[in-house]
Amino acid sequence: MKGRGLAAVLALALACLTACGRSLSLGEKVGYDTNTFPGASMAVEADTVTATGAALTITNETGGEILSGNRHDFVVQAEKDGDWYDIETGEWANTAEAWVLPEGVTDMEASWADRYGALPKGHYRIVKGFWTEGAVERSFRLSAEFDVD
Repeated sequence: MKGRGLAAVLALALACLTACGRSLSLGEKVGYDTNTFPGASMAVEADTVTATGAALTITNETGGEILSGNRHDFVVQAEKDGDWYDIETGEWANTAEAWVLPEGVTDMEASWADRYGALPKGHYRIVKGFWTEGAVERSFRLSAEFDVD
């Protein structure tokens, strides 16, 4: 039991050390809108946010299925002076499976540690792309804001 407690304390300390005092390398200012598709929304469960991930809830009330890339297919953006900026990353791999979301609520765990490391204190949003299939195909992005304290 002592070993697990010590390991948890060391992991928390390491996460803080990697995030505290670290600045992000911001890329381009984002030039697209999110959350414009009627009946679809995404939210971060605030009490689950850490410097390395969070739990999300995606709500689909569109009258049909929506599709997305897999659970790892998202980006995190940082807010600066009222605008959103991509956070620059190193190389990362992602497979391209489609993810079908039926009507209703779908929960998703988002971990960005492999791509961005531990995020420093700040205001962020996670952005994920979606699309519909059928007679009229449409693509759209959902985003959900969160704070790392």
